[in-house]
Amino acid sequence: EIECLISKIGDEKYQVLKAENQNESLEDLVTNRRELEKLIIINDELIQKDNPIYNDPKNTRFLDSHFYAPNKYLLGAKVSTFWSNLGVLWIMSIVFAILLYFDFIKSGFRKLAYLFSKNSDF
Repeated sequence: EIECLISKIGDEKYQVLKAENQNESLEDLVTNRRELEKLIIINDELIQKDNPIYNDPKNTRFLDSHFYAPNKYLLGAKVSTFWSNLGVLWIMSIVFAILLYFDFIKSGFRKLAYLFSKNSDF
């Protein structure tokens, strides 16, 4: 896809766009460019530490995939990280809206204040 884009707009314009929009610190972070050990051995298995963003997760559980995985697994189905993150944000928003609507946070703080005032003889 990148090569098609370069052939469309030209190499010079591509280099200008890349220079204007590339975040080198973020790229270093997600590709582990500064990592000295590119491979590690854990339980007689080679683990690639270089460019982890391009590795698909090996485990099929949702929270077992690495942070920068391009895909996540949800109930055994492969889901794009974008959609899985969006789903997590929606679920968190709904839970917090319910907590705010029913004043669970306020009553929780009151109960904590009561417990600390009752045991204030520390």
